[in-house]
Amino acid sequence: MKGVDVLRDQYGNRIGEIQIDGSKQVLVDRYFVRLGSYDSHDDLTRDRYGNVVGRGNVLASLLR
Repeated sequence: MKGVDVLRDQYGNRIGEIQIDGSKQVLVDRYFVRLGSYDSHDDLTRDRYGNVVGRGNVLASLLR
């Protein structure tokens, strides 16, 4: 399944999006810079450098 979830702040401004492709999800900021990814097969969230930042889907915590 492919799709996109747009993330917005309290004022409705687009702050990023999560691009979904099967079991993989990629978080990009408002400038389409990749911030991290999540793979449900290994249940790990990784930052843009490939470092594990948490178990489970914690992609939204990578937004600043």
